[in-house]
Amino acid sequence: MSYIINNSRGQVVAVVADGTVNTSATDLSLVGRALTDYGTFENENYVFLLENFANSTAPLQPILGQLWYNSSTDVISTYGSGNAWIPLASQEYVQLQKVSPAFTGIPTAPTAATGTATTQLATTAFVTNSPQFSGVPRAATAAAGTSTTQLATTAFVTTSPAFAGVPTAPTAAAGTNTAQLATTAFVTAGPAFAGTPTAPTVGNSVSNTQLATTEFVQNQKVSTAFTGTPTAPTAAAETNSTQLATTAFVQLQKASPAFTGVPTAPTAVGETSTTQIATTQFVKIAINDLPTMSKQNASAVEITGGTITGVAPIPISSGGTGAGTAAQARSTLGLGSLATQNSNEVTITGGVIANAQILGGTISVLASPLAVVSGGTGANNVANARINLGLGSLATQNSGNVQISGGVISGLLNPLELTSGGTAATNPIDARTNLGLGTMAVQNSANVTIGNVTIVSGNIVSGNIGNVTISNGTIGNLTATGTVSILQTPINGTDAVNKNYVDTLVSSRPLFFSLDVRGLSTTGTGAGSVVSILNTLAPPGTLQPGTICRVSGTVQNVTANYSLSVSYIISYVSSVSLNGGTTVNNPDRNNNLVYQVNGTKTSWSYVSG
Repeated sequence: MSYIINNSRGQVVAVVADGTVNTSATDLSLVGRALTDYGTFENENYVFLLENFANSTAPLQPILGQLWYNSSTDVISTYGSGNAWIPLASQEYVQLQKVSPAFTGIPTAPTAATGTATTQLATTAFVTNSPQFSGVPRAATAAAGTSTTQLATTAFVTTSPAFAGVPTAPTAAAGTNTAQLATTAFVTAGPAFAGTPTAPTVGNSVSNTQLATTEFVQNQKVSTAFTGTPTAPTAAAETNSTQLATTAFVQLQKASPAFTGVPTAPTAVGETSTTQIATTQFVKIAINDLPTMSKQNASAVEITGGTITGVAPIPISSGGTGAGTAAQARSTLGLGSLATQNSNEVTITGGVIANAQILGGTISVLASPLAVVSGGTGANNVANARINLGLGSLATQNSGNVQISGGVISGLLNPLELTSGGTAATNPIDARTNLGLGTMAVQNSANVTIGNVTIVSGNIVSGNIGNVTISNGTIGNLTATGTVSILQTPINGTDAVNKNYVDTLVSSRPLFFSLDVRGLSTTGTGAGSVVSILNTLAPPGTLQPGTICRVSGTVQNVTANYSLSVSYIISYVSSVSLNGGTTVNNPDRNNNLVYQVNGTKTSWSYVSG
């Protein structure tokens, strides 16, 4: 029985006949039952699997999921559903993927610490944290006297301050004559005035060595119009007091400030593209104005129209072809020349067709017949197709007109009915019963025993027996209740057939005579010859040509052949045929003279002896 080899998906890979090995279905040798030297094929299969078919060229009959080690490139590939070898990713390949990768889905990464300014990936969490500005960020200038969390621009800071409380400043060295703020310590240094010294109060814009009265100083605190480049100590970062804010302090606050609360800024006009701060309102408006494509997720992009041009070929791993032309696309997708052919004009010039499922259509005008192992017949005509498929002549018959001329029919669920040429039985006894046969049917013609047969008025009551030749055996216990007569003239057609049969049988039987041949011619034909005596005793016209007569040259005891008439159970016997010869009763006779009826049945002729 052939082995039927299936894959893990239940599909037939090959049918391997007994005593054969299939090397065309896969790259392994599929061994049939009772194959001599099967161990060589099996051991080689183990080696091929261990080395993953290591070779510089790909295996010729790959199947889905098969591995191949390319010995020339040290790369392992797998055979995919696209009928192409797909290289497995090596460590070097993985490292190369880190160079300008095209992310899909929702990639994640660790969030950098606030203030980080490196090539580290910026996550959405990092971007939404309080910004640390750099460069020259801009914001609206708050009104004078504003004391909120609003950003302070350089315009706000350089506006003449309205000091309150007890402002302080470093005391200049004695004799200093600059635009540096004069503290009370600076003013009171030098002469030790007593009492309440007075002096004329100069105008606010006067800047000389004239004494500054308290009135002058107080006037300077009210909207002082600084000139030149006034300086002051720079407060430490994050200082929040009435200390003067120098330009250095303000600039430090602009360099990556750590905002708290909900910092606000004016919303820029749409389409603005400057260094102005972008508020959440500006961003939301900008997003709403974006086309629908920008609102889609990278892992679920839907393009319903338009044209995509000018892009690099989309790789196969992303659903593209990885090619810029149709020919290159077919190559990268592992398509052969068959892919460019029309279904109504396919030309296959070589190779192997395996694991194919054709669910419809028509295949015609093939250059060569499709092989049996590929689901074909391997033939281009019906006669050879039946031979290749192991079909016999029964395959061409219709179920309503089957003719079986030989062989054996076995294993039927039910016995073949009488009306269909069967016996309707499962054993010989029931078969004979169904066919109406008696015990006579199981006897051999050379050894027949008939007993207890009743013949009434010339008919056999228990059944008709006709044209039976009984060459040996015993006929006994016959009971005749009527008259059994021997008629020379037949009464009807059946009698005529029986008479002709008996005449032929009797007239062709060998005859035996015992004669005193002294003084007779044994070889002649005239008067005084044995032939003339035989012509008288056994007229040749009543016998068949070639009938033999054996004559003993000694005196023998003989009896007439009439005694043989009883040995045939028939309705009618011709009395003419019963006069054809005699029977030798002496078992020790020596029949050494042989004569034969000639071809025209006109005379006996000498043969031998």
